Amino acid sequence: PCSIEFPHAVACSTKKMIRSVSRQLQRSLAVRSLPFAGSTRYTGSASTFLRKRRLELTYQAQHTGWLELDYLLGGFAQRRLGTATTYELDLFEEIVEMKNEYVHDILTGQRELSDDEVENDILIELLEYINRSHPALLKLRGER
Repeated sequence: PCSIEFPHAVACSTKKMIRSVSRQLQRSLAVRSLPFAGSTRYTGSASTFLRKRRLELTYQAQHTGWLELDYLLGGFAQRRLGTATTYELDLFEEIVEMKNEYVHDILTGQRELSDDEVENDILIELLEYINRSHPALLKLRGER
């Protein structure tokens, strides 16, 4: 227990506050951060892990900070990620981790796809979901 002396009381309450915040952070990180492939900490089943990862990526896609991207990426994630494999989730995660400006420019056709992006099957599906006659898709099909 804290003594009545002012400096000691402040130090004691600060320690309690730090412990409390630390516990809250540990709880929130346990829920929000998921171990990825190769992690030895994860003890749940593979299907539980995939379900949690799908939910996490869907949440991230719906909360990019740009309303337009929230609708486009979030809508696609809700429709597509429910059946996605681990590899497909990795590909979608690459998209979600890109800068918003970059993703916006790709989706609106203001930026051409790099070779790596052309090989991202989920990005191609996303472009088809948004616009079947997207300039990048026409170029891939040779229809330009």
